[in-house]
Amino acid sequence: MKIKVLIVEDEALIAEEISECLTENDFEVTEIVATSHGALKSIKENRPDVILMDISIKGEENGIGLSKRILQTDNYPIVFLTSNTQSGIVKEASELKPSAFLLKPFNERELPIAIELAFSNHNKDIITSKKPLLKDSIFVKNGKMFERIKLTDILYIQADGSYSSIKTTSGNYTLALNLSHFNEEINNGLFIRVHRSYVINLHNITSFDANSILIGDITVPISKQFQETFLEGIKKI
Repeated sequence: MKIKVLIVEDEALIAEEISECLTENDFEVTEIVATSHGALKSIKENRPDVILMDISIKGEENGIGLSKRILQTDNYPIVFLTSNTQSGIVKEASELKPSAFLLKPFNERELPIAIELAFSNHNKDIITSKKPLLKDSIFVKNGKMFERIKLTDILYIQADGSYSSIKTTSGNYTLALNLSHFNEEINNGLFIRVHRSYVINLHNITSFDANSILIGDITVPISKQFQETFLEGIKKI
């Protein structure tokens, strides 16, 4: 899976040079946009992994203001691109805790490294802290890359020693967190623990009885200590 990058840059020549550099380094450019309206539309339609944001885009809203709006609803890694090094601008941008700053003219060696580090560090935060990602997704490492999984596609999570095995509608993934930590980190009403070895997605239950839950054609046991919590969860959906 390639890292998907949205380029928000109103200088067409620079935008094309950036796009070419990223493509040559095996990134996927979802779109090049020049305005805040275009960026918000592209984010909604294409769900990039990283946003490369020019601070000085033209229009009613600059890149800092646009980034504030984006971060109000979604937790994207943002890399700022700027030719303006005035302390006031840098301070205002720094308050948003961007993943990186790059100066124009951009360096063709530094750009792909900054994008990859922004993506990688962002996902480390997701896995090791309570910092939320997107409201409907998580990232899980798959080989050398992190793959986005919609929460609704998760069937259940099974304990696997110090790891957790995530079963989805499309495949299986291993997460470097034990089941208790996963349950704490996800903090989402969709998921509930039903056994010391299982957390399930309530919305994917086919049927259940006092001792077990059927999710598709897979049977998951219910422990007595979790029965009451499970039934309370069922009442809420």
